[in-house]
Amino acid sequence: MLKRLMVLGVTMLLTASVSVTALASDLKIKDKVIREGAVKVVTPIFKGADGGKDIDTMITLQANKNTAINLYSLLNGTEPKEMDEAFSPLFEEDQDKVKASLNFMKGLAHAANVTLETQAKAAGKDFKTSKYYADASYNMYTTSSVMISYSQSVESYTGGEYDNEAVITTTVNLKNGKTLTLADMFLPGSDYKERLAWVIDKQQKGDARLKVNMGKPAVVYNKLAITGNEKFCLDSREIHGLGLIIFYNPGEIAPVSEGVVEYSIPIDTIFDIMADI
Repeated sequence: MLKRLMVLGVTMLLTASVSVTALASDLKIKDKVIREGAVKVVTPIFKGADGGKDIDTMITLQANKNTAINLYSLLNGTEPKEMDEAFSPLFEEDQDKVKASLNFMKGLAHAANVTLETQAKAAGKDFKTSKYYADASYNMYTTSSVMISYSQSVESYTGGEYDNEAVITTTVNLKNGKTLTLADMFLPGSDYKERLAWVIDKQQKGDARLKVNMGKPAVVYNKLAITGNEKFCLDSREIHGLGLIIFYNPGEIAPVSEGVVEYSIPIDTIFDIMADI
């Protein structure tokens, strides 16, 4: 399925006769916006997956859980694993699990706003005029009735030198509901780790040269080792964007001051080893 999806995109690239947005089909995405003071949450509600309503519910709950993980880890210091394990059981007894999870998200946003106000006051700031905030949003990279791939990020300021930023990514086969890892995207036994590391290394060196030419210090990166569990998205948004995007949160591969770091992996560097999932 993955290769067929990407072949369609490559065909469009060659013919330039059809927009890549044709990759999107009957899957509908509706934004749910939650505002509580200095906190804004935008989370997706999915309908129309090939796997039916149960898959729609599953992936919508998954998106809400990711937002909860992001907010908890940034604002409350709770380990993401704790929220990951606790989220879904909260709604097992609810007939409308999506509605119940959205109500939970509203309560979470309220709690986050209270936390921000407390932090601002502790720093001697007027909360109403301070820049303390939290903003959770998402970006779709692939949207079809058979597969979705998207990132969810939260940005906040809770005091200190830098704004906080974190990202979670999700790629799901909508026929069977399987959440895919980076390793799942490639044929078993292929050299995908070496190829990805090579592409990323080239981009890092190019970025270093650019910074030096601009009179800025080059970024000192942590040693790169692809594991297959990296945060990633399958990108089919635009003709020139076909491929993968790999994400690293602040401090994972570069200094915290660099924020979230992204690397684009062009389709022509990996197409021959991609799995047909």
